[in-house]
Amino acid sequence: MDNKKRKANRILKKPKIEVTSSANRPKKEIVDESKIGVNPFVSNDFQVLVGKKLNQGKYERDGDGDLVESYYDMERDTKTSIYNKSANRLMTMGLSASAMRLFVWITYELDINKDYLWINHVRYMDESGTTLLATYKKAIDELCRYCYIYPMMNYKDVFWINPAIYFNGSRIKKYSDYVVLYEPKNGGDSEF
Repeated sequence: MDNKKRKANRILKKPKIEVTSSANRPKKEIVDESKIGVNPFVSNDFQVLVGKKLNQGKYERDGDGDLVESYYDMERDTKTSIYNKSANRLMTMGLSASAMRLFVWITYELDINKDYLWINHVRYMDESGTTLLATYKKAIDELCRYCYIYPMMNYKDVFWINPAIYFNGSRIKKYSDYVVLYEPKNGGDSEF
């Protein structure tokens, strides 16, 4: 086995995670939303900035009954989605503090519909308070080992991200060849 294959096998090795039996876990609290009041983070200075985007091929009637192009509101702030499968959550909880800190920082750095990023390690270390380059490199190695990122060959400090865990943009548009229609098992409800 050559060195590249050995390294790939080492990187792709998944962490072993122990899970407490469900009998020992507390039950989820049922929240009556009519009794909880107002979210304290939503106050007069909270805003959701939106822009109008053309709804291609869709029309609606205006006040006079004429057909006009349809528009929809689209949030202006970008966001990174973290896909909340329990396996992803358990794997993330197994990360060291330095790897977790780097993972969170990466989620803020992703460009829209890009599945790679350049990590400015000087800025990361400054913003995170990481003083040793060895600590940063250890976090990089751990995120590679657990398949959060993968080094891009021929580019220094550029990494592929794992879109099964997190992504900024539309995975449907980016990976249209991999889209599969969800089919509920046992004739269940087709809603999510």
